[in-house]
Amino acid sequence: MSEETQNETMTHEAMREAFITMAVESWKLARAFGNMLRTIEPHRQNRYMDQLRCFSKTAGETMDVTGLSFVSIEGQYFDPNMAVTPVNLEEFAAQDLLVIEQMLEPIVMGKDMVLRPGTVLLRKAEI
Repeated sequence: MSEETQNETMTHEAMREAFITMAVESWKLARAFGNMLRTIEPHRQNRYMDQLRCFSKTAGETMDVTGLSFVSIEGQYFDPNMAVTPVNLEEFAAQDLLVIEQMLEPIVMGKDMVLRPGTVLLRKAEI
């Protein structure tokens, strides 16, 4: 592989990683914005909800064009083989049955593979 081709490949990879990072940060911002909207007066919520829906639609369409998608597994039983990094795993015993309480960052999927694992918060399952 020539040096020029190698540089183009590195540039393409850097751009893909930058896009994934921007997409994940947009996902986090949209979730935070949605949570914040629940705290304001109902008569002011509609306008901002419309803006959030428009933003989410545009972001989703952009993800579709690039072949990327987000996967959320909130509410599922945790398995150590999942493509996630739990931030609070050390709070539990090895035998505890755990549930994914919240996705802090989504799993980013390409066409057939995980491009970036998600980050999750766990809780004990209610039995």
